[in-house]
Amino acid sequence: MWERFGKQVVRVGLVVATAVGAVGCAVTAGTPEAVEGPGPEAVAEGFYDWYLDYNAQEGANAMVDGAYRDRGELTEGFVAEVDAMIANREMGGGDPFLCAQDIPGRLSVGEVDVAGDAATITMDALYAGNPMASHFDVVLERPAGTWQIADTVCTFEQTPLTAEQTVLAFYDLYLEASQHRNLLVTEAYRDMPFLAPEFVEKVDGIIAGFDRGGYDPFLCAQDIPTEVRVTEATVEGGEAAVEVETSFEAHGFSVRLAERDGQWLITDVACR
Repeated sequence: MWERFGKQVVRVGLVVATAVGAVGCAVTAGTPEAVEGPGPEAVAEGFYDWYLDYNAQEGANAMVDGAYRDRGELTEGFVAEVDAMIANREMGGGDPFLCAQDIPGRLSVGEVDVAGDAATITMDALYAGNPMASHFDVVLERPAGTWQIADTVCTFEQTPLTAEQTVLAFYDLYLEASQHRNLLVTEAYRDMPFLAPEFVEKVDGIIAGFDRGGYDPFLCAQDIPTEVRVTEATVEGGEAAVEVETSFEAHGFSVRLAERDGQWLITDVACR
């Protein structure tokens, strides 16, 4: 993923290999070997990890603050182009790095196409509560041995969420909403997206059976974790099982889904 739950920082050090050989009494120093830097996918991940984290800070806006200008993942030409866009307020004030006006909850790398010193990466953006994933392309170049982002292409394409993306979208929304109120006590979960009616009914029954205390049937825990991440997804026909782990140590559960009318719905959560 690099998806926001699995942040990755790529650090590349300069390595110089020196070969020393002797022919007779002569000693010859070898030529330093070229060291390949991060690939295009890692460069895109590194930049967008930083970009989402920066904008998640209270009062921070990477475009308004001009923080993107110091990022080595961007070509000078692209930085100048974004400067001009912001100055001219093109795209209706939208974000040229995200091809949107809002910040997505998650970004992940989709299709990667590399041809020589050029690459195009399709980014998948998830927005809370939206059953569709938005896409835009990131264009990278390698003019001097180092991959850099040279442009973004706003395709404005959307596709239905996969089973894995549906689980992430639901739990992103659930964890965020849980910070403000108890979704089980208020029964607000009943109006949340991505849930099959029979699972809502099952949760109703579980909660009704609590005399004192209980647990959260969506999280298989009594407390709210800070993070939910997918470890494995299995899809067979119109059914899927997605294994997840939480920020609690050695804690996870299995989410079952079914595809209905072109959309994945959560039909059950199996606690381990």
